[in-house]
Amino acid sequence: MGTGLADVRRYLVTHSHRDHYTMGIELRRRFGSRVLLGAGEKLGLDEINRSDRMRGGSSHMERLRQAGAGDLADLITANAPPPMDLAMWEQPDEWLDDGAVITVGPEEPGADEGPIARSLTAIATPGHTRGHLVFADQEHDLLFTGDHVLPTITPSIGFEPIAPPSPLSDFLTSLQLLRDRPDAEMLPAHGKVGRRVHERVDELLAHHAQRLDDTLAGLAGGRTTAYEVATTLAWTRRGRKLAELDPFNRMLAILETAVHLEVLVERGLVASDADPAVVVPDADVAVVHYRVV
Repeated sequence: MGTGLADVRRYLVTHSHRDHYTMGIELRRRFGSRVLLGAGEKLGLDEINRSDRMRGGSSHMERLRQAGAGDLADLITANAPPPMDLAMWEQPDEWLDDGAVITVGPEEPGADEGPIARSLTAIATPGHTRGHLVFADQEHDLLFTGDHVLPTITPSIGFEPIAPPSPLSDFLTSLQLLRDRPDAEMLPAHGKVGRRVHERVDELLAHHAQRLDDTLAGLAGGRTTAYEVATTLAWTRRGRKLAELDPFNRMLAILETAVHLEVLVERGLVASDADPAVVVPDADVAVVHYRVV
């Protein structure tokens, strides 16, 4: 291509997870490029930078305890890695709103100047995180899907410092939003390119519909907590049991079960004795129990 990292002026970051955002900050330090991030990520980014409590993932541990997985929370806390470098979560140079149009490439391309400028449209797709964006190059039939639509795996839902009230509902709505837009070729953040967005969105919607059915069935037999229900479900494409997962992925599985239970509560199929979306920092965390209505 004849260009290097020093030639890249801007990085459009889909969301603030460590494997995405922090590399943008490092590249900015080295080359002076600008970092652009969705405005919906500001709440989570501010929380990371505001509180030492977030260094240990305390909000996730509180949600685990609400799910009835206090032993797992203790295990993860006892084996937590060193505190993360908060400098890697500096503020972006620009916050992007839903619908923002970004021109990339040469501003006034000539015959010998290489790639022609393109326009990317930012589309808010909350769910994986509250401020997740995808970027559409509609003229060229392309969609940079970030972690919202991945070709072979389902993204984690609401794994962020301050989870919204119902991240799975947000995610499903965002999937339908892309289904209602013109189809495009996927350019995902993880996995191979080339699949069509609509095809994969249909698969993800079907997966979560089945998962909601399985979660509801998991409440049978006296199970009442997200942890107990998670033990009845199959995990990963290999159909593993919860106990076969490493601690981090057990945490993701249990928290994902909790957000599916939240949707069942919203739909009137399940009742709970508390609001599982509310996490009060440094307060005693009560286990949330569910029952089929």
